[in-house]
Amino acid sequence: CARPLAFMERGGEYWLISEFLADAADLDLVVLMMLPRLEPAGRAEIKRRISAAIAEFFSSLVRGGWRHRDLKASNLLVVNLERVVVVDWEGLRRRRPWDSAAGRGGIVRLTASLVESPRLTLRDLARFLRDCVRRSLIQGVDSRNVLLQILSEARTYNRAAKRRKADKLDGFGAG
Repeated sequence: CARPLAFMERGGEYWLISEFLADAADLDLVVLMMLPRLEPAGRAEIKRRISAAIAEFFSSLVRGGWRHRDLKASNLLVVNLERVVVVDWEGLRRRRPWDSAAGRGGIVRLTASLVESPRLTLRDLARFLRDCVRRSLIQGVDSRNVLLQILSEARTYNRAAKRRKADKLDGFGAG
């Protein structure tokens, strides 16, 4: 991750200030703007590296007894098109012992944010989820079935999020 330089509190809000990371871009920007400029073979290789880096980061959180309740594509920076760095630590919580349901929930939320990206294919999502299975973040005997379940849960999560947002907007002007 980016090396922390300072911690600041202002008006009840807390800020962690970290070093500047040259050649870093958020995951959405990488997927939407940078990858399409590459040749197909190079694009596939970069996607493989980024997928493995995200799964490895998530795995290191789990091994350390941590969980991130807001891990999504917009909270990830990609450095030099190969290393992944989290930029929003607000959702980080200590979690011991490892709770596979909570970990699966984190993977579902992250997958839900990836599903929304128009340039990521089902193959890209399956690669990411297989990386998670290989690192024992997702339990299941039939990995294909587990992958399909998580994709289904991610889509359900997105539909529910859209309904919640619509409900908030409906009540915004009332009264």
